[in-house]
Amino acid sequence: MADEEKYDALLMNIASQHTGGIHELLDTLFGFFARKTDLYTSPNVGEKPEELILRAFHKWEKIAVEKHKKDKAERDEADRIRREKLRRKREEEEAAKNDSSRIIEVTDEEAEKITRENAQAKV
Repeated sequence: MADEEKYDALLMNIASQHTGGIHELLDTLFGFFARKTDLYTSPNVGEKPEELILRAFHKWEKIAVEKHKKDKAERDEADRIRREKLRRKREEEEAAKNDSSRIIEVTDEEAEKITRENAQAKV
């Protein structure tokens, strides 16, 4: 399990308890920071809390957008391949249908054999 995923189960459990969605989850998270950490007041952090939060936000936003684009491109390519296979299959079926209804030249013996087979099939 990657380091970035090691808290996923815990965070998913917490998130699922927030019926108000992401807004409620973020409110809980920032409330926790206010009550249990010195994020908002520590002079030792070296940068404003907003800058810390935005840096982390932009890092993960970039990763999420890139993943979304990659996943969409893969889905689009798979869909294109599926449509192409379907198109080819339809063309092959149409060609087979056209082949079976075309006129072909046969010898007199072959014609007699076909006539006998058709007569027997009707009986």
